[in-house]
Amino acid sequence: MPEMPGERTPRYVFGWTFTDEDQVELADKFGISKEDNTTGQRADMAFEMIVGMIPRSWRKVAAVGCMRDGRPIVAMCIYIGTNLSDDQIIQAQDEDFIGRVWRMLDTEIDPGWYPALS
Repeated sequence: MPEMPGERTPRYVFGWTFTDEDQVELADKFGISKEDNTTGQRADMAFEMIVGMIPRSWRKVAAVGCMRDGRPIVAMCIYIGTNLSDDQIIQAQDEDFIGRVWRMLDTEIDPGWYPALS
């Protein structure tokens, strides 16, 4: 009989979460037309724009679980580190790197650790 696989380590990511509401606010900030696009299209376009603000080699995106207004929700997360390797944990603790990415994103959203859903 084959051995049972070991228990898998849950993946957490360190980054900035963007809920659907956050993405709609970004669409307003970026001036994405309400007339030509649905709310979902505007949100998607805004999220793509903010992801594009980060250099390709740094940007990673995952769906995560987070809390907003006291309730659990799913959000998109632009993350810079995970709990799955020492190098990734070190990167997620590098305050200079965190600050550079945060300034690029130009957001008031605080980064944090979130359980990855994707």
